[in-house]
Amino acid sequence: MARMAFLTILLLALGSLTFGGGASTARAADAITLKSETITLPPGFTPFPDGPHVAAMNQNCLMCHSASMVLYQPKLSRAVWTKEVNKMIDTFKAPIDKSKVPEIVDYLIALPTQK
Repeated sequence: MARMAFLTILLLALGSLTFGGGASTARAADAITLKSETITLPPGFTPFPDGPHVAAMNQNCLMCHSASMVLYQPKLSRAVWTKEVNKMIDTFKAPIDKSKVPEIVDYLIALPTQK
């Protein structure tokens, strides 16, 4: 879903570009032909199951990896999950607002272990 929204915004932005500033310069929209495409996401692309603060998980974690990557982790403590989420932000530069870390960790703590 997020990928499709990004592509839609990108295509809309490309359609509104202009090149140069002179009166004789053609608009980019006149020079570019846009074609609608269908994007099929890989199988298994599903949101996180319901739980406390699931919206924070879906909005922040799915942009980088699948829900199953998280759901099949062993049961971890609050301290370990907090460290892991902060590692995603600090080391891997995940664009997550630090104020969302407690919500994400609350969700992770509430998960039953599936491993």
